Amino acid sequence: FNPTETNTNVEIFLEDDAHEELNDIWWPNLEFVNEAEQVSIENLTLLVHPDGTVEYRSKFNAHLASDFDLHSFPFDEQDLLVEIESFEWASDTMVFLAQEGIVGFSEEFHIPEWYVTDISEQIESKKEPRDHNEFSEFVATIHVKRDPGVYTTKVMIPLGVIILITMIIFWMDLNSFESR
Repeated sequence: FNPTETNTNVEIFLEDDAHEELNDIWWPNLEFVNEAEQVSIENLTLLVHPDGTVEYRSKFNAHLASDFDLHSFPFDEQDLLVEIESFEWASDTMVFLAQEGIVGFSEEFHIPEWYVTDISEQIESKKEPRDHNEFSEFVATIHVKRDPGVYTTKVMIPLGVIILITMIIFWMDLNSFESR
């Protein structure tokens, strides 16, 4: 569009208007590779610039699956992955670009019983068995460390007390049970 004709440098489309606009333009149709449930999209905003650049912004609410290594439980550390890919467009058409400072958490973000120690992102090239083309994939890695205090106070100490109580029977005199 011509910014002098519209008196704006950016055309902004929100929610339903953004969905309508996406029907008329190309977009990557992103998917979470490791989603465990259907992803919900909130606060969809589409920004169209005069040079044809389109910014797609939205808030995703997703339940994702990650494999855990529990050999060191409850003193373990895990890497939680967020894998985003466009299965429709190969890397010759669509490639992710990393922007510094975009991936992170708000101050209110909290995972019960875990501490977030680090977050990193990388762009990978992935080849799917169903297609001979390579696909661009965005992978965010959230490194977390379990709070062992929760399991110590809520599981291990009570279990230890129960075991000690049951072991008292071995120190009791058998003659004291005759009258009972």
